[in-house]
Amino acid sequence: MQRRKQAFIALAATVALLFVALLASLAFRPTLILGIDGGTLAHSVDSKLPAIGDPGHCERGADGAWICHVLFEDDPGSGGGYVVYRVIANGLGCWHATRPPGSRSGDRLPARTHGCIYLWDF
Repeated sequence: MQRRKQAFIALAATVALLFVALLASLAFRPTLILGIDGGTLAHSVDSKLPAIGDPGHCERGADGAWICHVLFEDDPGSGGGYVVYRVIANGLGCWHATRPPGSRSGDRLPARTHGCIYLWDF
């Protein structure tokens, strides 16, 4: 009887650990299950930049890269405009964003940034 109890406790602990690992992977790498869409990527990119208002939007380009438009206001009160970033995302939801060369708007924004999509970006 003692052996059965120990085996049950070991099984319950293993199941609990697997459940915690599943929850952690969902929180920190949700794209493995949920995938990447333009709104989620836009929210993640926007969170890394000093943008204003809505998180902008991203569209998948023909080459597989994403084109993200980030709303940014160069001068307070000017109303702002969109700054374009080309974003490469991997299957884990991590991404690298680069402003195209010659981009004149958003000079105060970084030319490059990177990050990952988390559950709170959905």
